[in-house]
Amino acid sequence: MSEGPLKAYEALLSRSAITTDPIQAGVISSLQGLDDALSDYSEQIGKTGWLARLKLAGRQMDPPRGIYIYGGVGRG
Repeated sequence: MSEGPLKAYEALLSRSAITTDPIQAGVISSLQGLDDALSDYSEQIGKTGWLARLKLAGRQMDPPRGIYIYGGVGRG
């Protein structure tokens, strides 16, 4: 399993494969937050039985909100 987008970004920076860009750093922060939320998310599909039918099998987690990335061409 990967360590997340932030670790990958930091590794590229440390190898000087890319240069620091504050806009990209902000996007990486958002991507890391989404990665963390997805890691914690556990959809409860497949719960069956009378407890599930009565909604007593535990509260289903709301799915994490995604992010929308937009901008000009050439940001990397």
